[in-house]
Amino acid sequence: MVLKRLARRFYLSDKETDKIILEKYYQFLPQLILKYYKVLLPFMLTVFITYCFTDHYLRKIPELTYTRIPAIVMIIFLIVIQYSPLKQKRKLVVISNNLYVLSMLFMGLGIISITIKHNLINPGITAFIMLNVGSYFFIKGFLSIILVYLIPLTISVLALVYGIPLYSAKPVEFINPLVIYIGVIAVSILSEKARFKEFYYKTKLAEEKSRTDNLYKEVVNQNSELITLNKAKKEALSELTVSNATKDKLFSIIAHDLRQPFSVLIGLSKVLVEDSKFLTEDDLIEFHKQIHLASESTYKLLENLLHWSITQTNSLVLNPSPYSINTLIQEAFSEVFPSSEQKQIKIKTQLKSDELVFVDKDAFMAITRNILSNAIKFSEPKGEIQISTLIKNQKIVLSIKDYGSGIKKDTLDKISNSIIVESQPGTKNEKGTGLGLALCRDLVKRSNGSIRFESEPGQGTTVTLELPVAANDN
Repeated sequence: MVLKRLARRFYLSDKETDKIILEKYYQFLPQLILKYYKVLLPFMLTVFITYCFTDHYLRKIPELTYTRIPAIVMIIFLIVIQYSPLKQKRKLVVISNNLYVLSMLFMGLGIISITIKHNLINPGITAFIMLNVGSYFFIKGFLSIILVYLIPLTISVLALVYGIPLYSAKPVEFINPLVIYIGVIAVSILSEKARFKEFYYKTKLAEEKSRTDNLYKEVVNQNSELITLNKAKKEALSELTVSNATKDKLFSIIAHDLRQPFSVLIGLSKVLVEDSKFLTEDDLIEFHKQIHLASESTYKLLENLLHWSITQTNSLVLNPSPYSINTLIQEAFSEVFPSSEQKQIKIKTQLKSDELVFVDKDAFMAITRNILSNAIKFSEPKGEIQISTLIKNQKIVLSIKDYGSGIKKDTLDKISNSIIVESQPGTKNEKGTGLGLALCRDLVKRSNGSIRFESEPGQGTTVTLELPVAANDN
C-alpha cells in the first residue's frame, strides 16, 4: 500500500493529471513492454547462450554459465507469453518482465563475485555495468523500477557494510559500479516520468480531438437538421402558396364560372315564362337547346368541383374492380359525343385486345371525360382526335391525341404539378374552369397509375395514361 501511494504521488504530482489517465497508463505499460520484445528477446537469448558457450569452453569458468540460466529461462518464458493468449494478462506480463530484469541484475552480481575469485575484477565490473545499463531498456513503471533495483542494491550494501563474504574485493573497488547503478536508477525514474508525461499529453490530445470531432459531428447534424427544417419550411410555404391560389381559384369559379350558367338559365327561363306567346317554334327550340347546354355545363362543373374537393380533403375512397378497357372508352366517348358532333370532330380509335383494367369506374370516367372534353374544346371544327391503347409492363397505356391549339410550356408545368390553371377559351370560345386536368392528375395518382402531358402550341396535345392491368385469376 505504501509503494502504491508513493507511485500515485510520483505520477499525480501535477494537479492537471487525473487518475483515469493513470489507469490507462497502467494498461498501456504491458503493451509497451511486449512491443520491444519481438526483436530484443531473440537477440538477448542469442547473446546469453553465446556467453554460456564462451564461459564454459573458452574462459573455462563454468560457474559463470549458472548466472545466465535464470535470465535465459525468463527470456524463453517471455517469448511464450509474447506468442500466446497469456499476453492479455497485464499483471503477468509486468511481473515476468520484472523477474527478467532482476535476473539480469543478479547475473551482474554473480559475475562480479565469480570473476573476483579468478582475479578478473575489471571484466566482471564491466559486465556488471553493461547489464545494469541494459536493464534500463527493459524496466517500465515506477513501482517496477523501485522494487527491481532495490533488491540487488540492498543485498550489495548489506554485504559491504556488514562484511558478508559475498565479495572478496575491497569496498573501494565497488564505488564506481555503485555510482553507475544509482545513476541507472535515477535515469530510469526520470525516463519513466518523461514517458508518463508523453503518454499523458498524447491521451489528452486524443481526448480533445475526439471531443472536437464529436462537436463537429453535432454541428454537422444540427446544420443538416436546419437544412431539413428550412427545406420543409419552403415546401410548406410552397404548399400554402398553392393552397391560397387554389382557394382564390375556387372563389373565382363560384363567383363567376358557376354564376354565369345560372344567369343564362334564369334569363332564358324568364323569357319562356313571360314572352313565350311571342316566340316562334324555332325560337323555342333554340331556347330549349341553350337551357340544355347551360344545364349540362353546370352539372359538369359541379361534378368536377365535387370530385376535386374530395381529393383535396383525402376523403375520397376508390373501389377498383376489373373492367373492359374498350367498354369504358366507349362509355366515355358516348358522354362527349354531343360536343364532338356539334364541332364535327372525328374521334378515331385504335384499340388493341380488350384487356381488363383495374380501376374505380367513376374515377376512370371522370378522367377520360375531362381529357376528351379538353381535346374537343381546343380542336378546330372538323378536326380529329385519336384514341389508342396498348399493353406495356403490366400496364394499360391509353393515349388521347388531338391536333388543336396545344398548351404553353408554363401552363403545362402547372398542370403536371396538379395546380389549377387559368382556363383558356376553346376554338369556338368555349369556357372552362382550369379544374379538369388538375383533377385528372390527382385521380390517376390515387388509381396507382401515371399521367403524362406532351404538347406544342399550334401542334396539339397528347395525354398518356398508364393504369394497372387486372390480375388474371386463371
